[in-house]
Amino acid sequence: MTSFSDHLQQVKASIDEIDAKEVKRRLDKNEEMILIDVRARDESSDGHIPGAELIPRGFLDMRIENVT
Repeated sequence: MTSFSDHLQQVKASIDEIDAKEVKRRLDKNEEMILIDVRARDESSDGHIPGAELIPRGFLDMRIENVT
């Protein structure tokens, strides 16, 4: 049985984390991707990326499985 830490490392290894410049480059090229905005709801009121899924960090583990 794998530990939670091991499982978390496996999951993180399957996720591509990119910076804002790379997101813009990919959006400009109309590349398909899933964007997760982990800011709190009040932080995201300053602006958001169209199509990004808002899942505040505190809810990420409960809601990430529903994102497709």
